[in-house]
Amino acid sequence: MVGFWAAATVAMVGLGLLAGARTVRYTPLLWLWVALVATALALDAAVVYGLVSSPELARTLLWTPWPVVLAVGYLVTGVVATHRSRAAYLVGSLVAGLVLLAAVLFPATVPEWAFAATGVVHAVPLLVDARQGGADDGQPVRGGYEFRDVHTAGTEEEEP
Repeated sequence: MVGFWAAATVAMVGLGLLAGARTVRYTPLLWLWVALVATALALDAAVVYGLVSSPELARTLLWTPWPVVLAVGYLVTGVVATHRSRAAYLVGSLVAGLVLLAAVLFPATVPEWAFAATGVVHAVPLLVDARQGGADDGQPVRGGYEFRDVHTAGTEEEEP
């Protein structure tokens, strides 16, 4: 399974490099996501290749990086994005953090529901973004996104 996700990730990165617009390829936000996903995949690969001996720790390390990736990635996306789905990414970040917190605080090992919850948390902000399709922010459907400079994020004044 880890090999499948690694191959899918490499394919997405390759497609983005070959077909993505220059403004997308060089956005710091994209490279943050690349670093987060690469770190999680490296931890998963370490488990798969037997570098982790404890079964409980191995199960935890297979899952735990992913809600962390989602929480951090969606939080930064929600902060720097100026498009309509900003709230969906911020809520996704919060929920990913809550899923991680619940799994860490209550069970001794990661329960089965945590894997399903992580998948839902991953998909929902993306589905909201795709579903809104520029309908309420004046952006044309299939139009590009505008992202704030990380240095100035949160300093813009809202229009009344």
